[in-house]
Amino acid sequence: MRSAPLVAAHIDGQAAEPQLGLGVRDMVERAPGPSLLIDTAGRIVAHNAAAEALVINAAAVTALERLALAVQVDGRARASEVAIQAQPAHVWHLNLWPVKDDLGHMLVWAFATDLTVRERLIGALKDSRAMYKALVEASGDFSWATDGEGRFSFVSSRGAFGYEPWALNGRYASEFGSNAAACFCAREPKSPTDVWLHGADGALVCLSVSAVPVFDDSGAWVGARGIARDVTEARLASQRLDAIRRREQLARRIVDMIRAEVRPGKALQRAVECIAQALEADSCRLLWRMGEVRSGPCRRVSNRRSACSRHAGSGSRSTGN
Repeated sequence: MRSAPLVAAHIDGQAAEPQLGLGVRDMVERAPGPSLLIDTAGRIVAHNAAAEALVINAAAVTALERLALAVQVDGRARASEVAIQAQPAHVWHLNLWPVKDDLGHMLVWAFATDLTVRERLIGALKDSRAMYKALVEASGDFSWATDGEGRFSFVSSRGAFGYEPWALNGRYASEFGSNAAACFCAREPKSPTDVWLHGADGALVCLSVSAVPVFDDSGAWVGARGIARDVTEARLASQRLDAIRRREQLARRIVDMIRAEVRPGKALQRAVECIAQALEADSCRLLWRMGEVRSGPCRRVSNRRSACSRHAGSGSRSTGN
């Protein structure tokens, strides 16, 4: 596919078109992108239409002239990048080679590649990465990655469950708990999943872990990556609330049973049955005191009566009071 026709530059006020051989003209004209010819004085003597954006920009012309003079000094090709501060801005990669026209005159051929789209994509990726990093650090989560052997290969700068990042890199996820490897070495995507493991101080830590597996081009599993959040305090608080709720429910149930039963002995029997069921115990015995005799530092209970409830099964758990 041929580019736009060759445009001749004015070398001086006398000549409107330089005296160039057909071979050089054809080289510049057939170039797929911006193409220019520069003479020994550093002046642009010809260019194709695609190079118009370079020719009309002073910064680009200065860069071309500087590089062309360097090529003419030692006869070696040059390559450089130049940014044109315009609206919109452009970035060009310039390649310059020494050539001769049909008459043997020394010239420099410049060919430019527009890198604007690539640079904008790179800039967008950098901005996206910086934004993601800032969001992760601000949210209290930490990001991580493991390799194909189940070892941590990356941990974000804040560290995790009491460890500094460098202290986790290279360690197997399975070292921190039996369930840790299932999340940190996931073979399929995992939505937030609670996993209890041992922190740096040896205490149990609960992490909410999200993970995605990583595969190479051949489809082989090579690791996993994801984010995690320390939810230990929230889970412990939830367990405490659940325990309080269970105790309140049990107390209400016992009171309701006692009120509904007319016979005292039967009421106590129902109470111990309720306690045994709530605690999932195999048996429960309720003891009460009708008189006390002190002897030395110990208290002895006399006239002791009991109400007992036993459930089927041979378990060993029991409760008493």
